[in-house]
Amino acid sequence: MRLSFFQIKNISNGVLGIEEKNGLILFRRFTNSQIENYNKYNPELGRKTLLNIGVSLDFVTNSSFVELDLQILWFRFNKHRVDIYVDKKYLSTFSCTKDESNAQHIHFDLDGHGHRVTIFFDSISQVGIESLSLSDGSSVLPVRKNLKIYVLGDSITQGFNADCPSNNYVNLLSKRLNAIVLNQGIGGECFRSGIIDPTIQTDCDLILIAYGTNDWNSKTLDNFKNDADCFFKTIKIAYPEKKIVYISPIYREDTTRPRQCGISFFEGCKTLINIAKENNLFVIDGLSLVPHKSKYFADGLHPNDSGFIAYEKQLFIKLKEMNIL
Repeated sequence: MRLSFFQIKNISNGVLGIEEKNGLILFRRFTNSQIENYNKYNPELGRKTLLNIGVSLDFVTNSSFVELDLQILWFRFNKHRVDIYVDKKYLSTFSCTKDESNAQHIHFDLDGHGHRVTIFFDSISQVGIESLSLSDGSSVLPVRKNLKIYVLGDSITQGFNADCPSNNYVNLLSKRLNAIVLNQGIGGECFRSGIIDPTIQTDCDLILIAYGTNDWNSKTLDNFKNDADCFFKTIKIAYPEKKIVYISPIYREDTTRPRQCGISFFEGCKTLINIAKENNLFVIDGLSLVPHKSKYFADGLHPNDSGFIAYEKQLFIKLKEMNIL
């Protein structure tokens, strides 16, 4: 039994919408105005809006199998991965490389007695669904969620360098809280108020913002301060009634190399925290989330799976302590 467009739409999470194009079902995480803003500012960032960051399918079925056929439309890097969970337990990661094929066939068996199936797509590739099939006559129901969270950030929020797509901190948090999460993380991104679109996520329960490390790395001190301040002011105006949390940059190993902003990384983190507090945002000190040890990082900047697990655990604890959850 091949699922229809509307059935797939009903079980899709982490998207603003889906569309059918050239026989493929495509996911959309950004509005047209956001994509236009990215394309004008930096076409490479604009293309990254197509990546399936934080996108998943989550459903309950009494099927005896699940069969998924994908076309990988863009390998951001060489490998594409899909994580499968059954009843919230990790089952397997299906992967393919750019050298092997642009098509991916995924099949796994179930016992037909009713199970929750969650499929996490990769954060470093764009896919289109050719087909999603279950055994004939089986049911498929979307999983009811407890919360709706909107996340904006850079490559760390994207989940860059996580070995398993489901192990970036945003997906880990969504699993823990059984939440629908729109992840608008973009690798290389900074504070830019132009990408805020007040027409989306108006019913969300929580907004998380996690920019700053690229700003410190690339901007003058005036731009570093002003861009953050403008972003915070703009998002407060766009979402005046929402709980908005700023997560300052996590630790990075290259803090001693001089930057044009002229202040140390740690001073930069304090500066961003102060600006966020001045704008009446909730604040979490990112330096407290991931241990300052190389074994938690893939490259000195981006966490590995152990680093992301530590990040999400501490983030959850701090959100609870602040009575935000």
